[in-house]
Amino acid sequence: MFINVFIAQVQLECAGLKQTLFVITGSCQGLEITLDVDSVPFGAVVQYSSSTRQFIMNNIGDIGAK
Repeated sequence: MFINVFIAQVQLECAGLKQTLFVITGSCQGLEITLDVDSVPFGAVVQYSSSTRQFIMNNIGDIGAK
């Protein structure tokens, strides 16, 4: 049995430029993985500072995913 593999890039867009921040990979049958938001706003950016946001990844497919 073949299990579908998915790869999704999460990108940063700033001043018209896009850069990949990280890549999500996984596999499952009945694949339908979604994030709870389409964009993650971080507000003002200051050099050498950090900001953290959490998001939820949902499996709304027929079978569990890993």
